[in-house]
Amino acid sequence: MSKPQMLWGGVALAGITAALLSFRPSPDPALPPVSWPVIESSGSGPLSRAETRDPTHSPSGAEEERWSHGSPSALPHITLPVGITQVLRGQPERLDRLEAAFRQWHKTHPELAAKLVAVLAGRLGVAAVAGDESLWSHAELVEAMALVLELEVPEDRLPLLSELATHLASVDPAGALGFLDTFPNSAAKEQFLGEVLEGWTRSDPAGAAQWARAEPSGALRESMLDRIVQNLVQKQPAEAAALVAVDFESPQAQANAARTVVGRWAQTDPPAVGTWLSRFPDDQLRSEMLHVLIASWRSRNEAAAAAWIEALPAGPFRRQVEGLAARLRDAAVPPHISSAR
Repeated sequence: MSKPQMLWGGVALAGITAALLSFRPSPDPALPPVSWPVIESSGSGPLSRAETRDPTHSPSGAEEERWSHGSPSALPHITLPVGITQVLRGQPERLDRLEAAFRQWHKTHPELAAKLVAVLAGRLGVAAVAGDESLWSHAELVEAMALVLELEVPEDRLPLLSELATHLASVDPAGALGFLDTFPNSAAKEQFLGEVLEGWTRSDPAGAAQWARAEPSGALRESMLDRIVQNLVQKQPAEAAALVAVDFESPQAQANAARTVVGRWAQTDPPAVGTWLSRFPDDQLRSEMLHVLIASWRSRNEAAAAAWIEALPAGPFRRQVEGLAARLRDAAVPPHISSAR
């Protein structure tokens, strides 16, 4: 072989070797490129600079060591998205706790963890991220709530728990209310109770009332019944009135619920309210509610109110109504009109 041929052969061999050493398989054209937002951290807490890393990168031993000590940037595919860390950057201890929890959940429940990231983003007002929290199954919701309840600090639990319980309430309101005692404070508990009972009363008022009746006696049971009455009276006042007459144990709670029913129902069907009040056992409360009814009715249609009174059968109830109507006529400013409206 001549020297020129050897020279060109050496050049070709070097080129092939370099090509082999630099070769990287191209990604499957059918799959979109993937990048993961990562927050770098320092001793003072997370910074707001996002970096794109290769999702196929395998962490080195040093990176595994940093991850085991809680570094958010060690395993990029299981860090919280940039938006969440920016919102929580003023709460570094809380961010560290959530980062650690999500890293653990990604190892044990990767699909649930992705959905929980979306839940947390929504509660913190962060733009949607990977994981569609609207596609929960009942079993997933219960399992996810069990995971969230493992968080030791109530503040960390609340945003996730509230959202998950709201989702659960849409498919299993009784099951959702089973988590009521897990809420960290009374304000959060009351808000959640109201949200669940409002939706439940719209979809299944009889089921909501039956569930509340089965609760043990006490303030929570009365609060549930009162919430149901408030929601039910909007469209089904007669059913709300039946609850007030039978199911309340506390006289004060019953009186408050009766005021709600009369104030609303008197605007749409005052004769029905009058008939209901005629059967009310508490004379003092009946007198107060009749006062509201007659004042409201006379302010809108005095002739119709007078005709109803004239048509009442003789007896104690008619005398009570006539006495109240006479006092209202004599009063310069009819009381309770504003509350009836």
